[in-house]
Amino acid sequence: MNIAIYEGKSFNLDQHLRNSDRNREIEVEKLKKRAEKGAFTCPFCNAALIIKSGNQRDTHLSHSFRQSCELVEANETYTKQTKRESKKHSVIRQIIFDELKVQEKIRPELKVEYGYIAKADEKWTHFPDIIVKHDDKELAISVLTNVDRSKDTKLVKQFQKRNQYFQSKGLQTVWFVEEQQMSIDMEHHVIHLWESEIDLAMKTEEDEKWDKLLQELATQGNLFEVFGYWKRSDSIKIDVKSIYYVYSTEEQIEFSVHRFIIDEKKFPFRAFAINSGYRISMPKALSFKRSLSLSDSSVEDAGREAFKEQFFIKLEEYRMKKQEEQDVFDYDTEVEVLGESIKLPQFRETTTKMTYQLLVKKLKEKVGMTQQQQLCLWHNYVLKKGNRNFERIWQLAEDVQTFKELEMRLQRDY
Repeated sequence: MNIAIYEGKSFNLDQHLRNSDRNREIEVEKLKKRAEKGAFTCPFCNAALIIKSGNQRDTHLSHSFRQSCELVEANETYTKQTKRESKKHSVIRQIIFDELKVQEKIRPELKVEYGYIAKADEKWTHFPDIIVKHDDKELAISVLTNVDRSKDTKLVKQFQKRNQYFQSKGLQTVWFVEEQQMSIDMEHHVIHLWESEIDLAMKTEEDEKWDKLLQELATQGNLFEVFGYWKRSDSIKIDVKSIYYVYSTEEQIEFSVHRFIIDEKKFPFRAFAINSGYRISMPKALSFKRSLSLSDSSVEDAGREAFKEQFFIKLEEYRMKKQEEQDVFDYDTEVEVLGESIKLPQFRETTTKMTYQLLVKKLKEKVGMTQQQQLCLWHNYVLKKGNRNFERIWQLAEDVQTFKELEMRLQRDY
């Protein structure tokens, strides 16, 4: 180990030797003499430490007389495990830990500790950053930083092994991923992922609520075709997962919640993005009831309602587009090619001169129609009254200045 308590303060041996102006060998000998007289103590068990140096190992602090300190061994294991992480890792971990400690003070059933300290006496092979014990259940919280393509393949095996290890110990697992890894394109409803992100995706109660909604909507139309999502897989099972990105500043930490349906499980890894996600404060995300909240129920409910509304708008646009394609082409013309009779598309005039998509675009430009007003138009004058004469609606809108004026005309004429 390279840390100790010296004269009441934290002491880092490696840092001290790097910053020393003296000859390294001379400085090491001075430190050894102090250590022999009990000047350095273990920050974990308060036992006296000595300083050793040799050919096999660099100069280091050690318990004297072969005493063993389980916390030191656990700390060394954890330090090796997190060596690959970025500098932000320890900062994020500390802020999350402090927030959970605040809750521990007001909720006696909660016990919060660093993973390597909580399980040092059990001599675990892997440690989460933080362990939260709630009644008889334990939760492993870990932070992932510093991922790129070259590291991702190696990380997957490491994290799979670590997750399996935690689960074998009866722990639930939660991972927070550094926000620099997020890549989402809502224009195409796609979220691009590392393989490690796919492996660390969670299934929560909110995800199950999304499953229920999407399965209901799927009876009305193909979810992915309706939203124009380019599928790489022939069949995608509706199985919503979530991932949590962490944003750190000098003042605070926030999380963002993202839900998706995994599509491609080989490079390039991608998924259908249900929405653009939303930010949530750390106190709200880390609040405990039966388990970590990790979401805002009111935002989730509103999000599902908005998604449902958007789906039915997109569904009608999709159906009308398909109908227009059928109106444009006539497949009754047959020709013979190499002795085989086949049908060729024959272009003909369409009966619908204006599409709903074009109407919406023109109304946004003309009267500044908002999304809420678009929903009003759709529900009240297209769905309920079955009005598909979009050209007529546009004629009524040509000499109005506001959507309210257009609505008055629609009420009068339809």
